[in-house]
Amino acid sequence: MLRPIFDVRIGPEGDIPIGNVRLSNCARLRPARGQAGILMGTFYTDKQIQEAIAALESNSPGIWERMKKMTALPPGPLTEEEELEQGAIVRVLTIVLPQVSFVVQAEDKNEARARLSIDLGNAVRAAVVGDRDAV
Repeated sequence: MLRPIFDVRIGPEGDIPIGNVRLSNCARLRPARGQAGILMGTFYTDKQIQEAIAALESNSPGIWERMKKMTALPPGPLTEEEELEQGAIVRVLTIVLPQVSFVVQAEDKNEARARLSIDLGNAVRAAVVGDRDAV
């Protein structure tokens, strides 16, 4: 089973990433045939998701691999080191996602950020499954 590293809670203050909570629609995904490990998102295109990943990597090199590592952890309590890593990832997401070009241009920035969070979660899970299948 894959562990989500972040999810979104929709509340009166908007959509905020929170810790180790599952959304009901977070399913395991497999890359479609001919895809490079990232599926087209529910809300955004592959190109937009790749732009967001590039922005994350630009701000914090290696974050994509750290996100995949955290997602691939078996279910169960996190160690102190894993909790620190998860917190660092959430902080980067909180800082970078609102600055991605298509989120900045969105009419409802909170909704755009929440949707991007969902698509990134799906993409990281698809990448983990793709990595497993490649072995």
